[in-house]
Amino acid sequence: MKNIHLKNSSSFKKVFESLDKKIKKMYVAAKINENFIYFSENLKKNSKIKIITYLEKEGIKIANYFYAYLLGFALKKTFPNIKRRIFGIEEKKFFYEFSFDKKIEKKYCLTLEQEMQKIFLENAFYIKKFSLKEAINFFSEKKEEHKIEYIKKYFLKKNSIFLIFYKNFAEIAKIPCILENKKFYFKIKKIKFVSQEKNKKKKFIQKILGKVYIDRYHKENNSIIEERDHRKIAKILDLYHIEETSPGMIFWHDNGWTIFKELKKLIREKLKKFSYQEVKCSFMTDKKIWETTGHWKNYKKYIFTTNLEKKVYCIKPMNCPSHAQIFKNKIRSYKDLPLRIAEFGNCHRNEPSGSLHGLFRTRCFTQDDGHIFCTIEQSEKEISDCIQMIYETYKIFNFKNIEVKLSTRPKNRVGKEEIWEIAEKKLKFVLEKNKISFSDQIGEGAFYGPKIEFILLDSLNREWQCGTIQLDFFLPKYLNVNYIDKNNEKKNPVMIHRAILGSIERFIGIITEEYYGKYPVWISPVQVVVISISSKYDKYVKYVENELNFHNIRVKTDLRNENLNFKIRENILLRIPYIIICGKKESSTNTISIRKRNEKEIKNLQIKEFLKMVELEILYKR
Repeated sequence: MKNIHLKNSSSFKKVFESLDKKIKKMYVAAKINENFIYFSENLKKNSKIKIITYLEKEGIKIANYFYAYLLGFALKKTFPNIKRRIFGIEEKKFFYEFSFDKKIEKKYCLTLEQEMQKIFLENAFYIKKFSLKEAINFFSEKKEEHKIEYIKKYFLKKNSIFLIFYKNFAEIAKIPCILENKKFYFKIKKIKFVSQEKNKKKKFIQKILGKVYIDRYHKENNSIIEERDHRKIAKILDLYHIEETSPGMIFWHDNGWTIFKELKKLIREKLKKFSYQEVKCSFMTDKKIWETTGHWKNYKKYIFTTNLEKKVYCIKPMNCPSHAQIFKNKIRSYKDLPLRIAEFGNCHRNEPSGSLHGLFRTRCFTQDDGHIFCTIEQSEKEISDCIQMIYETYKIFNFKNIEVKLSTRPKNRVGKEEIWEIAEKKLKFVLEKNKISFSDQIGEGAFYGPKIEFILLDSLNREWQCGTIQLDFFLPKYLNVNYIDKNNEKKNPVMIHRAILGSIERFIGIITEEYYGKYPVWISPVQVVVISISSKYDKYVKYVENELNFHNIRVKTDLRNENLNFKIRENILLRIPYIIICGKKESSTNTISIRKRNEKEIKNLQIKEFLKMVELEILYKR
């Protein structure tokens, strides 16, 4: 997003032409006082313009809705008797659902794409505001009963509604904006059969999904991203599944849970190095605590609740109040500070069903959460140690490009301005002292304190916000958390909130896509598979398996009565780091033949040689 303060009156077209090439390329829309503006408009002096690009959530939303409008118009032009139903965005794709008396085949995808492009280039759009009654009457005349149902369901509380027109066709404009940047690419991805409705005539309910791209490179890059989708890979590697009866909840299988445990083991090594106490807190607490901290006011819609004995309890959406309760469970002295508490906290958040996305967005997740209670004088070193801890961990996964952002006080916040000033300056000072380049994110801090955000850039240049460090002067005060200082007086400690991986579930999704399921040996669910050439050598395969098990190497055997090449091919698809082949030569010489992942060459080694090699890879996390 870019904000422009116009010093002199000008046409918006001239303002647009003066923008940076990158911004022009990704330009979606512009606003003045939340009203969309267009190239043909003349702007007054001192106008404050908000430029929206495809890099922002708002820009992605606007572009996808506009392409959904185009698809609706194209459907109606191509199939005049079609009954348009609902449309919107689903998993970063635009979609349109409709009913028709026959199934539309995939071959029509290209026809619809060409029609959409033609409609876009004609640029015969306009937007008009209607009262609800006027809109209902309009669609009633057009015999678009599904549009009337939609208006009655979602717009009854509103006084008016916008419609976007293309010639004689009209659509409900969820976002009343006409896209003027014609350089975007798009692709209709698939046509899905949804269900069958039975009225007077039998009709098929179908859904078309499409994707918007910034340019051809983005389009090609997205095909790679789709290939690397962690949900696809998870099925191949048998990592987890999600039940329809438990949306947003992960059912970990043995392979996925192995990765999960290895990540916890890694974080525990860091906890030991930086002297944390690991704790485990209740997943449910009285609503009063969340009211006291301000979470209820700010996050009420995301908190699951339950009633018990006339009390309301909250399923915890975060861990900080629980760690504060551990601190205040007994009298603390200044000599106890800093006190570092960590937990693999199981949190629940009531995320909208439409936003749920595999491991990336869930309703139940585990945070590698930590809270440090210290004095303001100690906070500088503690924040620096948190930064070191984060960088050490990311280095293990070979994430070298890390963007750092300082998120400052948001509009809705607690506490006095002078305290916010101190907290923001402290974080800024620590970043500068550690010679870390960072950018400011104005107004993006938590309601109780500013934060440092660590954004990982993966091999496809995608951004993943994982680690955070937050400086909090307020929650200890609200929760009556205190210690006894040198003068025997009660004082509130400073509270540092920090996470390294963030959600462990989400981090597994990130590294699954980054590695394309080809995890480093130390974290691979199965590190070695041992294959027999024939059943004659099953006993030797079992001997090799026992040797590997004894040295804590995760191993499985493949003793199926199948062709050797077939078994090798199948295990290559499972991305197992090492395939061991056992036959006559190996059993007679007490050796093994190994095939390393991504290599075609097969080497013959002594079992001890191989054990030493794999153990070093695991030790040094390769």
